[in-house]
Amino acid sequence: MDFEARISRLKKVVPELMEKGAVTGLSLCFVQKGQVVWSLASGVQDVEGKQPVEADTIFQAASLSKPVFAYGVLGLVEEGMLELDRPLREYWDYGDLEHDERGGKITARMVLSHSSGLPNWRESGQQLEFVFEPGEKFGYSGEGFVYLQKVVEELTGMGLAEFAARRVFAPLGMELSGYTWREEYEERIAHGHDMAGQSLGKVEWEDANAAASLHTTATEFGRFVAAVLDGDGLAAESVREMLSPQMEIEEEISWGLGWGLQEGEAGKSFWHWGDNGNFKAFTLGLPESGMGMAMFANSFYGQSIVEDLLEALFDARFPAVGWMGYERYDAPKRGVRDDLASSLSDSFSAVTGVQIDVGVRWVERSNYADVVKGAAGYPTCTYAFAMEPDHGWALLGVAASAVLALLGEEEVEGRPLTVAEVEAFHPIARRIFVDLANAWKGQKVEIGSVEVESDAPSFSWSMGEELEYTGFMAPDGLVEIIGFQVISSEWDANLVNPQVDGRLVPALIFCYPTDVLESIFKKEDE
Repeated sequence: MDFEARISRLKKVVPELMEKGAVTGLSLCFVQKGQVVWSLASGVQDVEGKQPVEADTIFQAASLSKPVFAYGVLGLVEEGMLELDRPLREYWDYGDLEHDERGGKITARMVLSHSSGLPNWRESGQQLEFVFEPGEKFGYSGEGFVYLQKVVEELTGMGLAEFAARRVFAPLGMELSGYTWREEYEERIAHGHDMAGQSLGKVEWEDANAAASLHTTATEFGRFVAAVLDGDGLAAESVREMLSPQMEIEEEISWGLGWGLQEGEAGKSFWHWGDNGNFKAFTLGLPESGMGMAMFANSFYGQSIVEDLLEALFDARFPAVGWMGYERYDAPKRGVRDDLASSLSDSFSAVTGVQIDVGVRWVERSNYADVVKGAAGYPTCTYAFAMEPDHGWALLGVAASAVLALLGEEEVEGRPLTVAEVEAFHPIARRIFVDLANAWKGQKVEIGSVEVESDAPSFSWSMGEELEYTGFMAPDGLVEIIGFQVISSEWDANLVNPQVDGRLVPALIFCYPTDVLESIFKKEDE
């Protein structure tokens, strides 16, 4: 397909995909022959202010921060300041790993190829621990990049923001790009939007993070992609090393130095994705044809349209999309989930007299213990409710206990649900949410909490010191999870820690056995 035909198709396809995918704002660029040859800005920076996305709108790039940092690191390697296979501890002793001798084995190559053995992120306030032996296998790790960042800062005497500005942004003409907040971002920054489409406001990222804090525009990041494709700023050997497989992941996917690598219908390509929750990003380059792209979205659902967007751009499908595992905009489950969210939102709003938006998230095939541990990631705003036809605490029983506790009544024990009761989920859920809404309206929302006491699948919640409830959940098998985040337009709220008058608002997690999903959601077969 010639260039003009490709662009004509994109102008039609992109707005359609954004509407179908509920993507608030998007900035996209197309790279060819070493330069950005086309760009498109669509949607709004913020649904409240209605300011349109422009070519110079600043987006959080999330993990697209990593290949930019890798590019700068390889420049240090060329100058002899850093060796890819020399242990980082020989350059700088990382206090967070001094308790484990394996910290002395990590190299820059391991960090850039995600084989350091460190987790993606440690839990807040927890000691940094290894999840596998350094160099053993692939394991995506932001913590590794933070370690290498500190080494680079020690070697250069510069903070990450200054290092990147001098080594990458200035040479490539990326004047608006940076790893920390800048005052000039104020009027052009995109605001993140959650699964309910609500704006969460601007985020001023103060601490530079090599793994996650890059702010940029689609066009400027396109210049970076063009530089990698053309080998600008690095020696040919460095580019070859960067784009050579260092860690095999599966048959068509591997990892280079800072980049994901894949081979599919369009040939070999390098790629990366970004996900800071309500900001999504994706970039890809095809060395053989010299084509590339970069996309940034200020929406929780930004990745849902990437597969079709790439097909419109390159007439091909890419294995990385399936490997990432994001739900497509037209997935049957999303339709069911959106219908359910709308229904619950109507019920909630009718009872409280306040417009309540309900966002619903699926988590595919996890086990109960992991669900509970995940809930602990929201330590003061999550309830875990079980929906088990055959065992454990039942949704109705637990929810009834919650409502009664909120109203100051005695607790009641739940019982397992029958299949018939499971199939009648929609009206049951609607009734429960009405009850909860009434209780929360009267109580003006009290504090709830989730605590994980051991590896056993259990949870507890409390409504202050006087009212407490603990449920133990037995199933070890795989379940489907829907997470409900409840947001009010009148509250100062966000998805992670929604608050009312400074107090945290409970969210809900419902769990479904995988073998009864079809009986619950018959619409999936339609």
